[in-house]
Amino acid sequence: MAQPADRARLQAALGHTFRNTALLDEALTHASSGGRDNQRLEFLGDALLNAAAAALIHRLRPDWEEGAMSKLRNLLVRTETLADWARDLGVELKQSMGKTKARMGAKPMADALEALLGAVYLDAGPDGFAAVARLV
Repeated sequence: MAQPADRARLQAALGHTFRNTALLDEALTHASSGGRDNQRLEFLGDALLNAAAAALIHRLRPDWEEGAMSKLRNLLVRTETLADWARDLGVELKQSMGKTKARMGAKPMADALEALLGAVYLDAGPDGFAAVARLV
């Protein structure tokens, strides 16, 4: 479980205050924690991220063909880019039966970022996709 100060700092960085902080805690829980982890939220967040990135590119580049838009989306949603974004937000994952590490490999950090997007979507209710799109 994220500490209250960590929660507040991350929510400020995201620009989203969670009504349900259990979703935030779940998004920050690595599979190695031994409990409920962020993989379901990651699944949801991955789809939301791709849709939000595609919508953004489509809006900002009306003259681009599909191939160019796909290449840009792939650059934006690649593991290293997402891991950097997670680190910039100050994401720390709960792992290994409750231990927290500030630095993890790119894949778990990217997964956590996607899980956060899924958590924001669920927490924001009817405005979920708009909330995710603002983050992207």
